[in-house]
Amino acid sequence: MSLLSQLRRGLNASQMENARVIEQRFRGAGLPAGLAAAAIVNAIHESNLNAAAHNTSGEDSAGLFQLNARGGLGTGMSLAERMDPVASSDKVIQEIKRLRLDQAAQDNP
Repeated sequence: MSLLSQLRRGLNASQMENARVIEQRFRGAGLPAGLAAAAIVNAIHESNLNAAAHNTSGEDSAGLFQLNARGGLGTGMSLAERMDPVASSDKVIQEIKRLRLDQAAQDNP
């Protein structure tokens, strides 16, 4: 049973759509289903899968993953981009791929 199937009962339509976007973007990027599931769980924790979530209390974090414009993954991204489920998912995917390449380089000098 997929994570989305398991979550379906506890999420509203907007949250389900955001979870679907994350899953589709990760799958389209060729990343394992486990990483997509972890990203969905992270987005539940960070924003309750609310793409419009915006924390300005001591920081400027926004979107599904609460990408921080002040020194975090959201640096250089507009508020609209950080609140866009596709753009924010793609930013997280980009970082995962960068970290995986860095790790592979360390493992195979």
